[in-house]
Amino acid sequence: MWAFRAQGTSFAEWCRNEGVNVNTASLATYGQSGGARGQKLLERMITDTNPSIVEAAYTKRMIMEAERLKGAAA
Repeated sequence: MWAFRAQGTSFAEWCRNEGVNVNTASLATYGQSGGARGQKLLERMITDTNPSIVEAAYTKRMIMEAERLKGAAA
């Protein structure tokens, strides 16, 4: 959702412009709508923002989560 703000728009505005239900789009971003339609919607959102920025942010988030889990296991 932050990737849309980085492009001067918002998640809700993108959904409105694309005729997509905000709740459906949110579920797709969290992987809770993992079927073919959810995957296609997620791909559209990533493509319409910036795939390299999304990848970098996701990688950073996963590293942070791995560190958090490592600390919790200690």
